[in-house]
Amino acid sequence: MGGLGKTTLVQEVGRKAEKDKLFNDIVFVRNFGCKKVQTEIADKLGVEFNNESERQVGYMRDGIAVEDPINFRHILEDLDLKTIGIPSKMDHGGCNVIQTCELNSLSNDVCKECGGLPIVICTIAKALRNKRQKSQWEDALRVLRMPSPTKFTRLLEKEYLKIKLSYDYLEDDELKKTFIISSLMENNTSLSDLFKNIFSLGILEGANLTIEQARNRLDLVVKELKDSCLLLDGSTEERFSMHDVVRIIAITCGYIDHHVFTKRNDVESEWKDKDKLGKCTMISVVGNNIITQLSPEGLDFPELEFFYMSKGGSFRILKEFFAVMPKLKVLNLFKIQQSSLPSSLDLLTNLQTLCLEDTKIEDIAIIGKLEKLKILSLKNSNLEELPTEIGRLTQLRLLDLSNCVQLQVIAPNVISKLSQLEELYMKGCCIQWKVEELKELKHLSQLTSLEIDIEDNKMLPEDFFFKELRRCKITIGDWSRYARMDYELLWSFGWRNYECSRMLEFKYDSSISSEELQIFKNVELLRLAEFSEDDNNLTPLFNKKVIFSNLMALELKVTSSRKIWDIQQPPTFMSSLTRLNLHGCRKIKYAFPISVAKSLSTLQDLQISNCKVLEEIVAEEGAKAVVDFAFPQVTFLKLENLPKLTAFYHRRDFWQLPILESFLPSLNLSEITQKHFHSETSLTPSDTA
Repeated sequence: MGGLGKTTLVQEVGRKAEKDKLFNDIVFVRNFGCKKVQTEIADKLGVEFNNESERQVGYMRDGIAVEDPINFRHILEDLDLKTIGIPSKMDHGGCNVIQTCELNSLSNDVCKECGGLPIVICTIAKALRNKRQKSQWEDALRVLRMPSPTKFTRLLEKEYLKIKLSYDYLEDDELKKTFIISSLMENNTSLSDLFKNIFSLGILEGANLTIEQARNRLDLVVKELKDSCLLLDGSTEERFSMHDVVRIIAITCGYIDHHVFTKRNDVESEWKDKDKLGKCTMISVVGNNIITQLSPEGLDFPELEFFYMSKGGSFRILKEFFAVMPKLKVLNLFKIQQSSLPSSLDLLTNLQTLCLEDTKIEDIAIIGKLEKLKILSLKNSNLEELPTEIGRLTQLRLLDLSNCVQLQVIAPNVISKLSQLEELYMKGCCIQWKVEELKELKHLSQLTSLEIDIEDNKMLPEDFFFKELRRCKITIGDWSRYARMDYELLWSFGWRNYECSRMLEFKYDSSISSEELQIFKNVELLRLAEFSEDDNNLTPLFNKKVIFSNLMALELKVTSSRKIWDIQQPPTFMSSLTRLNLHGCRKIKYAFPISVAKSLSTLQDLQISNCKVLEEIVAEEGAKAVVDFAFPQVTFLKLENLPKLTAFYHRRDFWQLPILESFLPSLNLSEITQKHFHSETSLTPSDTA
């Protein structure tokens, strides 16, 4: 099929071979007829035809033989060497057509069996991409030609069976079970949500994996499934989707191999068959139509390990609902409307993952009896208090309370008892933290990921930002009234796609000292916003004692008259900084002193906006003589709403940005400023659009 990139691939092979000087001569020709191919090859090699008779095979072969056949390569598509007169390996040992010739007819036959359907072709091609033996392709062809079983009862029955070959070729249960569970999730599901549903099932390879190690393992598995065309990319790299046809294959394979029940199973012949339900290991249903049709006696699932119910609506879970599910490990109840949990929940003694997201459940004390629980997710729920009983979950490793906007109280000594906790997510909660409560976090020796909002920075305990945290997103101060501005800034700076582990947002007043900022020294992404009308504070925000060696991205909004930088800043104070955004610094007249500008050698992305009195980007403050400087790594520059800007550097008419790729100037930059910039760059108008 045209357009798949065959020619592009062959040309790239030739380009690289030529660059690496693998051969003396390289010829690329398309199959537009024997005479044209001969002419192009002859022209490249300097072989001349005086008449048509010299186009005979022998003359062409002898002409090439005069060259160095061992160091010569033809790049040909769909050509027969002998017809053109090119020596084969038998003649001189030097010429081949790129292809696995012995598989040519088999690959064509396999392709024909795909019936011209792109989804079938893609999945089969990926399934066979590493198969080199002729017997492997012959076996695949045999399977593709088999009659479709009755299990595929929908349209395109034969094609469904053919796609199943990709599933059969997955190398192990880790890939197959992850594929099946992925099919039970909605399109554009996050990898984080998939992880919660899969971690406790023992699918991921490796003994005693930490949460972080298990996440990394799942990333590799999902990548392999995407490479096999069984999963698709979602809206971001952190999400995935699945083709509808592939989903049907997955669910069918799940039913055959693991007795997975979904809404696709017939209610009368399967859901009400006690023998079949007795073998069921996984259930996934959307809505309550199926569950409500089952009698209480029908809820007998002795082998069930995974239960997922979404959008239950008005359905109320009866108190004995979980009475006969002794092996249940994962329970996910999404958008359940009742406020309390059934009393039979405490009978799930093997439960390791419990997700109650987007629910109206308020009383969760009974969860404290689930002593084997490792993952508990209550995000977006109506929870008002985290009760004392939760402290009994001493094996808990992940707790997600994100966006529980009504959550205000956490019982004392609950968090500190969760000694195995590795990940804690609490952003979007309205908890009025106290120092003693925050100190409990220091007792979590296994904690590696933390997301939290702290409204009052005076409640921060000493050494709160500990090095053990590999990932954190912490907001300090009340950002609610600035929420709109906050998200606009975050989008404009591209930080939603910026890969960093430790992120801090801090709103403060002008009384903060530089030494206090040192508690943030381990963060990688720092957003500082000062809201003050103090016009008398002239102390630098960052003095010479402040070192941020790990900081990769910095955003500042400073409203007072204070300086940002100390001119005696040590050269390595921000040695890893790659992105910097100054926004709304309304009283600064320059962005950097020359000493600081020279030290930012790793900076790649610089944005300055809404600084109404800014006159220069770099000032000579403290410099005794004119100093040459450049931002050697800056590739992106944005200058917006800087009406007073007249120069980049006081004693220079131009700015050296040797590898700049994109410049976004504001319409209200002075004409002279834009002129000076463009005169020193090779960017075209389209580059600055």
